[in-house]
Amino acid sequence: MKGTGKETMDCEFEQFQRVGIFTFCGELTSECEDDLKMVLMKAIHSSDRAVLNFKKVSKIDFKCLHLIRQAYLISVRLKNPLILTNVPEDYSSDLLNRTAKNKEDKVACKYVNDESSDDIAKKAVYN
Repeated sequence: MKGTGKETMDCEFEQFQRVGIFTFCGELTSECEDDLKMVLMKAIHSSDRAVLNFKKVSKIDFKCLHLIRQAYLISVRLKNPLILTNVPEDYSSDLLNRTAKNKEDKVACKYVNDESSDDIAKKAVYN
């Protein structure tokens, strides 16, 4: 939204071999809900491994947090969990505690949030 002083969502995409990295920037708010849905669908369906990098995100509202949670759960059901990295601390526990409802989901959850996570492609290989 121009002229409002609000920072809107932007998403940069990079492909490293069979890993797609989606780096989100700005604020993930209800104003960008449709754009976020499109990016999440692409992440779930177009890459062998998809990494969602939230390093440059300053805010995630409830609607967008819910969309990310839903996308993660769908990716787990499809046996190709999204890798979430650099989730802002204010949102990480809410996002992960609500997505990992049972022991199997907790084991399947791929989550990286440390200083070395800039080298995401190396962390995205199958174990």
